[in-house]
Amino acid sequence: LTVLPQLPDLLACDMVYVGVFGMTALVPPRTTLALRRCQNTGVPVCLVGRGNLRGAVTEAINHGLWFEGATSCEGDEWKGMSEAERQERCLSLRVMAMASPTDIASLARSLQRKGEVVAITGDSPCDLRMFLEADVSMVLQGQGDDHLRGSADVAHLGGGMSGLFRGIAWGRLLHKSVRAQVQCRTT
Repeated sequence: LTVLPQLPDLLACDMVYVGVFGMTALVPPRTTLALRRCQNTGVPVCLVGRGNLRGAVTEAINHGLWFEGATSCEGDEWKGMSEAERQERCLSLRVMAMASPTDIASLARSLQRKGEVVAITGDSPCDLRMFLEADVSMVLQGQGDDHLRGSADVAHLGGGMSGLFRGIAWGRLLHKSVRAQVQCRTT
């Protein structure tokens, strides 16, 4: 019969502490640059996803999307808020974690009620519901299936998130040109 040593004796024997590690998604530097450029040109970015809140807030900080007064929440917390609370919180919200497509669609409606134009990117068929709520729905290169790309307002064929910034710049330029043409023809 073998007698097991007491716990303190077991912990004191020849062990080596190796360390603690964590994993995060590696994001290309051009993605961070594109997100910061969007923010700098007045396009607020909110990270919304199905992952955990702590990781999502860390990503927001790493990408320069977090600012003083920014808020975060989980999808269940968002569901539990009254419409008035959602209206108060939606403009400062920079991270929504563990969010369902229904939560994201609700966030889009809240932002629209505040007068914001809402663009949503998606990558899976369950994102179709939130595409219906967005003013502009986008699928980036290499994401989504044929049905999702067909349902999107914009199916971006290249450049990932950096292409998104270029798309915004081209859209603004086009808007400015059309406005000038209409003004010229009506005066």
